[in-house]
Amino acid sequence: MFSGNQISGVAENSARVDINYAISSAINTNLGVTYIGSHFLSGDNANDLSKVSGYSVLDAKFVYTYMDWRFNLRVNNITNRQYAESANSFGSIFPSPERNFLLTIAWNFR
Repeated sequence: MFSGNQISGVAENSARVDINYAISSAINTNLGVTYIGSHFLSGDNANDLSKVSGYSVLDAKFVYTYMDWRFNLRVNNITNRQYAESANSFGSIFPSPERNFLLTIAWNFR
């Protein structure tokens, strides 16, 4: 790390905002947006190369609870944005997942 330089691979600005809404005692929703600002490539400690673009990603979650059961449906990257969370100074770019879904079912043991 060189004095006065930005840490490579780490954005100066980032934020996450979530909005939760309980439709009923059994149904909950969540809408969240993540913002990651532009940053230098991992390994570019001298900050000589161009920055990786920043990005925002929108996610949603729906939760239904019935007795001892809990059903979760999560939709990641709702807008299907193409972005890379990670890239390095050797030319490797690691693209992040496109829109994807995750369904989980849990049972509460008593």
